[in-house]
This record gives sequence, C-alpha cells and structure tokens, in this order.
Amino acid sequence: MPLFSGANDAVLAKLNRLERKVDLLLQAMGVELQENPLSAEIADLMARNRKIEAIKRLRQATGVGLAEAKHAVDTGTWDTLLT
Repeated sequence: MPLFSGANDAVLAKLNRLERKVDLLLQAMGVELQENPLSAEIADLMARNRKIEAIKRLRQATGVGLAEAKHAVDTGTWDTLLT
C-alpha cells in the first residue's frame, strides 16, 4: 500500500491541475522558468532504472526523509521538493 493514498490522491490531482494553470499563466506573461539541474539528474537516473540512486540524490540535496523521497521519486513529483 502506498504511503500516500486515498484522499491524498485527490490532493495530488488538484496540485497537478494548479501547476498546469500556473504554467499557463507564466507562459501568457512570457516568463520562462529554468529547470533545476538536479531535477534533470533525477529524471536521468530514473530513465536508467537507477531508482535507489535517485532517492539517495534527492535526499542529499533536500534533507528529506527516506519515505518522502521515495514517494516523490515513485510519483514523479520530486520537483516539488526542489523548489
């Protein structure tokens, strides 16, 4: 059973919708945000099936606990920890 489930799925869905809206607003204003280099590094690790390294790297950079880092990597939401 995932660490965050049920009602938290609804919260994550709402968060994703809000992020899309913010992206549209930024685009309309002509604002371009730079991607965090660590985000690209974690995405690369995941693409190479190196999940444990991705979790370790995220923990090193952010200081979050194992469960939170694992959840972020599992759900692809590590960017939320990097802002």
